[in-house]
Amino acid sequence: MTQLPVYDTSPLAQPWISWRSLPADAFGPAEITAMTAALDGMCFAPDGGWRRAADGDAAVAIRLALKLLPISAITQQVDIVMTALARCAATGNPAACLVLAKILRQAPIDKALASRLSVSWLTRNLVQAPLANLRICNVQIAEPPVAPTRTLLLVPTRNDGRRA
Repeated sequence: MTQLPVYDTSPLAQPWISWRSLPADAFGPAEITAMTAALDGMCFAPDGGWRRAADGDAAVAIRLALKLLPISAITQQVDIVMTALARCAATGNPAACLVLAKILRQAPIDKALASRLSVSWLTRNLVQAPLANLRICNVQIAEPPVAPTRTLLLVPTRNDGRRA
């Protein structure tokens, strides 16, 4: 009886698929390290800033990811560029979180999964926004604004609908 080979399909063994298979809260130090190690050995020709994106430059990773749009199929290039973007998002870059969320919504993957992953990155972006950095018109806000309570104003009316 021939035994079939066993392949490790975990995101740590295949970091290229993490961006399209794991929600934002699943990206911990181990996943970031796996993505970093995978990206360290990659290079593209022509470069186009790829090395900076692979080294964690979020602006370059965003530019490269947006150049992929529209994504009609998941290719090796898509996985590599999106892995660089996902690593930037996972390490706390808010712009990378937003772009990753948008691209996930449009990616040719299962729509229910894409929606869950996209929302997870949007949520992470909101949670990561520190209150200390909340600024309105260059005035530092100590606490987030509270929505005003609504007051119901009762005005007496006559039978014909006009005010009394």
